[in-house]
Amino acid sequence: MNTFKSLAAGCAFAAGLAASAAMAADINFVGEWTGTSSSVVIGAGTHFSDSTGTAEAPFLSEKEFVLDIVGQKGQRVWGKLKSADFAEPIVFVVSNDGKQIHGANSDGVFSGTVVDADTIDLIYTQPGSEPTHITVAGETTFKRKK
Repeated sequence: MNTFKSLAAGCAFAAGLAASAAMAADINFVGEWTGTSSSVVIGAGTHFSDSTGTAEAPFLSEKEFVLDIVGQKGQRVWGKLKSADFAEPIVFVVSNDGKQIHGANSDGVFSGTVVDADTIDLIYTQPGSEPTHITVAGETTFKRKK
């Protein structure tokens, strides 16, 4: 009897996990997402043209961004990241469990968490190499624009 209860509990748990992962993986990311980035910046350019940050005194920024997702095929997603200063293409993939995002633009990378169907948290880093020579680390919680 104990074996049957353990087996039934294990099956119920596995079914719950599978349903949760399937639900997260089925999110359609296409549309506009908005958020305010909390960033630390060394140098100036692209989205941070107003930055006066140096290694000794980095620029601390709170900036509005729009993530405009125009396409998705399965786990592969693409669009543009826009601010008042700049717009650039981005691409990302969603993990098999639908809970993590990993992506890039022309000069940096980001990773994040799918909080729910309308919220994603992203961490962005840009190493300060060619072509911009600007170093950035920022966190943004994006909410789906309805």
